[in-house]
Amino acid sequence: MAALSGNRYDAVVLDCDGVLYLGKEAIPGAAATLRALKDQGLKLFLVTNNSKMDQDTFEAKLATMGLGGLVERDNLWSSVRATTHWY
Repeated sequence: MAALSGNRYDAVVLDCDGVLYLGKEAIPGAAATLRALKDQGLKLFLVTNNSKMDQDTFEAKLATMGLGGLVERDNLWSSVRATTHWY
């Protein structure tokens, strides 16, 4: 994976469904990619437009697929969280 860190980038925002997981399965290499980005010193944000997932459900879903703990809870954004945060 090419380095993204340095002066040019300090954060990465990733959509989840179809990028990190499909349904209940992590996409192969998703956890390794998140770890590699973290190792480069990048701040990670995960987003989903799934309106059925509150913060706890989103975090639990990531954990069941081996993606839990790779991104700080405050950096997990679902459409539910965004709506309640900005409303």
